[in-house]
Order: sequence, then C-alpha cells, then structure tokens
Amino acid sequence: MKILYLLHQFPNINSEAFILNELAELQKLGNDVWILADKPNNLTAQDLHALIIENNFMAKIISNDFYPRGINKLASFVKKIVPNFISNPKKTFKKFYFIFLHNHYYKSKNFWTKLDNYLVLEKILPKNFDIIYAPFAHLEKIDRGLSIAQIIGAPFATAFRALDLHSYNCRQDIITYQKLFSKIAGLVTISKFNQEKLLDLLGPEAKINIIHSAIDPEKFIPTPRINNQPPKIITISRFVEKKGIPYLLEALSVLKKDGVNVDYTLIGDGPLKSDYESLIEKFNLKDTVKILPSVKQESIKLFLQQSDMMVLPCIIDRNGDRDIMANVLKEAMSMELPVITSNISGIEELIVNQKNGLLVPEKDVPALAEAIKKLINNSELRKEMGIAGRQKIITDFNIHQEAAKLNQFFLEIKKNNH
Repeated sequence: MKILYLLHQFPNINSEAFILNELAELQKLGNDVWILADKPNNLTAQDLHALIIENNFMAKIISNDFYPRGINKLASFVKKIVPNFISNPKKTFKKFYFIFLHNHYYKSKNFWTKLDNYLVLEKILPKNFDIIYAPFAHLEKIDRGLSIAQIIGAPFATAFRALDLHSYNCRQDIITYQKLFSKIAGLVTISKFNQEKLLDLLGPEAKINIIHSAIDPEKFIPTPRINNQPPKIITISRFVEKKGIPYLLEALSVLKKDGVNVDYTLIGDGPLKSDYESLIEKFNLKDTVKILPSVKQESIKLFLQQSDMMVLPCIIDRNGDRDIMANVLKEAMSMELPVITSNISGIEELIVNQKNGLLVPEKDVPALAEAIKKLINNSELRKEMGIAGRQKIITDFNIHQEAAKLNQFFLEIKKNNH
C-alpha cells in the first residue's frame, strides 16, 4: 500500500518518536509510506533520528512551497487554479468544491489551510495513495484529510491519542462536528480507556480499533545495573503542566527533610523550565536535582541504564489534557527500570500496581514520597518490578505486533473502499 501520513512537523528530534517507529515498521511490512508535513524541518544529518536516515524519510516528505499567509499565497493560488480551469475544468472544479465549498469544518483561520490543500494537491495526485492517515485526530487534520481523500478517491482514517480527545475544546469539537466523523473510513485509539470515552461521545455503534502506541523492546534492552548511592531517579519529559513535575520536586523535598538522599535528573525542555528552577531553589534541592536539556532519542537509553527508577507523576491539566500511557514509561519498563506514576487515565492497562510498577493518586505528594522511599529501600522489589515491566512491553506494547495490527486495519479500510 501507498500511505500518506498527515503530520504537523517532520522531522522532530525527540518528540513523537512512536510515530517514527510506526512509519518504519509499516515500511518493513512492504508499504510505501510518505509524509505530508505542514512545517518540514531542515535538520542536519547529525540531528536526524537513525530511523529517518535508515528509511530515507527525508526524501519522502511532501510539503507546500512556502508562502506566508497573505498576498503572495493568494497570488500563487491564482497562478495554479486559472490554467488548471482552462486545461481541465471538470477536474479542477472537483478539487475546488471539496476543498472550499464542501461543508467539512470551518474556522476563521481555515481559509489559509484550504489554500495550502489546493497548492499541495498537484504533488499528491500523481502518487496514487491508497490510504490517507492522520495519526492525531485534530479537526483541522481531519478536515484536510477528508478533502484530499475525497478528491483522490482514497479512504481516510485517523487516531485519537490524548490532547485530541481529552482537552475540553477538542471534546466539544467532537460533539459539535459529529457529522464529520461519519465520513471517516476508520477510527483508531491507543487504549481501552480512550475507546470508552469515544463511545460515549460518538455513540455505542461507533467502531473504534485499539492499536497501542508502542516501542521496539529490542532497542531498549536491559543491562546489568548497580545500586547507586544515593539512588538515581530520572524523569524524561516535556516541561508542561500535565507531567506533574512540581509535585515530584515537592516530594523530593519531603524525602530530604526525612534524611533520604537521592540523585534526581530531569531531562527535557519546555515553557515551565523557569518554574521548575524556582521550585528547586524554594525547596533547597540544588544539591539533589540536575536539569539537563533534551537529548536525541538514541541517547535516552544511556540515561535509563544509569538510573534506579523512573518517576513521572502525571496529572490532568487545567484544559483536560493528560498522558495516556506515556511512551517514556514503556521505554523505562523495557529496560527493566521500575516506574512510579499516577493512577489516572487508564494507566492500569500498562502498569499493575505493586507488580510491574507503583501507582499513586495524582497530586498526592506524601503518597509519591512514600512510593519513592519504598523502591529506594528495596532493591529486590526494584528488580522484580523491572523484569515484570519488560515482559509487559514485550507482550502488549511491542511495535512489531502493533504495526502489524495497523497494517491490517489499513488493508481492511482499503478493501471496504472498493
């Protein structure tokens, strides 16, 4: 199959590595995968993920010739559409109708997206795609995907993950534009928890396929681990509200007051970095906490190898967004690193409390401190949880199995389209 992925930005150095895993596995299964990128990045070879180089994905990016929104973009559109109408009026009207007139989804800013859709179509049409797929179900991507799919005669599918389902604005959009979803050939989500939420929104007759966001356990293989003194705790995340880092910093201050010494490394970047630095100062944790910048995906496992536990105290943020089984937890578990996280949003599908990790209530600082102390004081428990965690990843969150499910999903909607 020839598959077109609709992505906002490609390539990314760190985030959304699970999408890159998916792309690579689909290629291994014999598919020809392309990316339609709103904002392609011109990264140097040394900044590219190894999978991008191995699969030559930089040569498989489709994007608009860049024109800022304004007179230049309008002029480019006119230069395209006038000769197209002259040479093939029927085909050109069909493109114009589905992009500009067909009642999909409208917002004030969407006019420019529609111009982008028209301008990029001439790059898409000759490739004869079998599937159009948006791995994040934001309505603008759905609108764009449906427009393109109806013009080229291919089915369109999309996947719900976290923000696109759980933020309050997105949930309201799903309710408001339910008619739009009836036009989608196939829906995917990454957990039973999400599936239940979607059935509540779209109705019990909706067919929602569960395909986990997964990792390659052969790329995150455990190595012999020493018991560091003081124990090494690690968090790898974006510095945003839903990660719950302030509660972890406060829990570390509680442990320090109780005479429990730890070595904590926080890796990442984001808008809340200065807030974290202020909290480190407030809680007197300068000798306990190191903040390191984001690292390439391939380097993450080096930090996991050197750590004793992964802690990610996720919360539901003020907009309703939350993590749904964060992939960094899966990477840690694959390397037999015990994990501590919050018992929200169906995390029990990944972590069984006391068996392959520890779950605590969100925003509960004393419970979080106790969970950390429990793992610090029991190296045998850390080992047992680590082994059970890796087995869970191999069994249920293995990219080879999940990509095969996605491939079968695409085959089915392609078959149903004919």
